[in-house]
Amino acid sequence: MKDLPFSKKKQLQKVINKDEFKAIYEDEASLQRQCESYLDYRHTYIRVPDAIYRTIFGFSSQIPPKLRVLISSFIKGIPDITILYKDGTYQCIELKTKKGKLSQGQKHFKDRVGENNYFIVRSFEEFKSILREE
Repeated sequence: MKDLPFSKKKQLQKVINKDEFKAIYEDEASLQRQCESYLDYRHTYIRVPDAIYRTIFGFSSQIPPKLRVLISSFIKGIPDITILYKDGTYQCIELKTKKGKLSQGQKHFKDRVGENNYFIVRSFEEFKSILREE
């Protein structure tokens, strides 16, 4: 943490001091915010914004049906977080509550990516344990 700029170090300390990232989540969205806060200082990651999902599935009357089907076929099953590593490898992480199950699209995506790169995470501790150190 010594090599971080002062502002980043201060931000990271604020986050780490919150009971050392103990389970402060109650739902999947809270778990996702917690994981992303942790990743902001450690890794490069990708997350499909919720606005895209809302646009395609919520306001779908404004999008032509053929285009909507095409777009949804590409984004169904995309994991909540994809972590990119400097060596070109990646990890796909699907966040679930204790009772949450994978959708059909998520199962299909998992099969295409492979078991070594796809993780189902149900707690922040589990999330930290699967991250690769750089």
